[in-house]
Amino acid sequence: MIEGLRSFNYNKKLIISLLKSKYGAVAVSVLAPVFYFIIFYGYTPTEILAVWLFLHLSVFIFRIAIGNKLSTILYTADEKGIKSLLKLYLLSISLSSFLWGISVIPALLYGEEAQQFILIAILFGMVAGSLSTLTPVFHAVFIFIFNIMFFAAVSLLLFADSSVHYYAVVMFIIFLFIVLPASYRIYKAISENIQINEEITLLNSTLEERVIEKTREIETYKERFELAFSGSNDGLWDWNLEDNSIYYSPRWKEMLGYKDSELENVFDSWKDRIHPDDAEQIFALVQEHMDKKISTYESIHRLKHKDGSWKWILARGKIQCDESGKAIRFIGTHTDITKEKEMENTLVELNNSLEDRVFEQTKELEKSKEILGNQYSILQKIIDTIPIRVFWKSREGAYLGANNLFLKDANLSSQNEIIGKTDFDMPWAESEAQSYRDDDMAVMNSGEARAQFEETQTDQDGKTIYLTTSKVPLKDVHGNLMGVLGT
Repeated sequence: MIEGLRSFNYNKKLIISLLKSKYGAVAVSVLAPVFYFIIFYGYTPTEILAVWLFLHLSVFIFRIAIGNKLSTILYTADEKGIKSLLKLYLLSISLSSFLWGISVIPALLYGEEAQQFILIAILFGMVAGSLSTLTPVFHAVFIFIFNIMFFAAVSLLLFADSSVHYYAVVMFIIFLFIVLPASYRIYKAISENIQINEEITLLNSTLEERVIEKTREIETYKERFELAFSGSNDGLWDWNLEDNSIYYSPRWKEMLGYKDSELENVFDSWKDRIHPDDAEQIFALVQEHMDKKISTYESIHRLKHKDGSWKWILARGKIQCDESGKAIRFIGTHTDITKEKEMENTLVELNNSLEDRVFEQTKELEKSKEILGNQYSILQKIIDTIPIRVFWKSREGAYLGANNLFLKDANLSSQNEIIGKTDFDMPWAESEAQSYRDDDMAVMNSGEARAQFEETQTDQDGKTIYLTTSKVPLKDVHGNLMGVLGT
């Protein structure tokens, strides 16, 4: 429980569950305070009741406003803003529970004993109710329960005038130590359940493999049908091919929602419940097995349940022949695989949804790359058009780029030729390279620009030219130093 209080990283689904507890907020901050006002009206000074009720309504309005704002940014990247608003939301819960905790004071000072018992019952009821509404965010339920129990107990100790009040204090303390650990266990269960669901949504091709493995696992539970069927949890069917009589075990009928006496042991009891889309395939497989084209009969199909729903059935069977090779009996089992099929369908839907999301994100990424490429081309054209020399280097002094005028001074013809080179690879390597490097380091270390200073440069013909140079620190979008930009 201490670990839960130290951590403040809540899954967004947990926060959503907390924000959905609007009815609880109305009950705690509006309906219950109004009821409190009514039962203590005429006993407690009206001014005290009015102020207490006004504060509750104000806290309620504040809570709703914060909750609405939190809902609007919950699925954005503003993690800092989400945490700030969540803390304000928890503050509203803390204020509300504090007001309820101190409500014991006027009840003790002005109320009658029956009214005091009603209030204590209300407090216990709100604490119990908070387990279902506030538990998704453990800080919320902890603050609410602790504030009510603590301040109510303190108020009783300070203003108690009978042994019953002291018994109530003991009950509050015991309740506190019982409910808080219980609420933490509920929170952990909810949190772990959400985490499991999120992990399921991330599965792709491995989900299909799991379904296949599960199906194989089910199949391994079956032995050849001629060995033994007694004691099996599957439904047994035994079709006498000579007189066309058939037997369905009680378990076979139970899978479809019937008691043994409610369904006749006739062929139509099975045939009439086959899903129309599956009938052709089933009878084709039965015929192929009877014609000995396949060694065993196996079919996955749907049968209609008594309640009108459809059950997925794994049917497996094998014919028995007499000495002449004539098929005389057809024996097999039914296995209810509805849950596995529903899981398979769910996983397929999740997989399709994931593929759609990946496709959409890929399209957006390609579009962004195209826009970025266009912007880069436009920026490079602007830099090349400027009638001054422009260059930019890394922190290590390697050139990251330059415009056409600068490339011409360096006797280079393209960006690719200058990228990665340093001043020690240029025509001015021996004369000015070290000086340029010292200037670059001074600008980067100081973090301040150096503007309009004169320096020399030796061109590819060995001639010295005089330049007016400016250099500024080059930073990325996060403000981190990348190198130096010069003109």
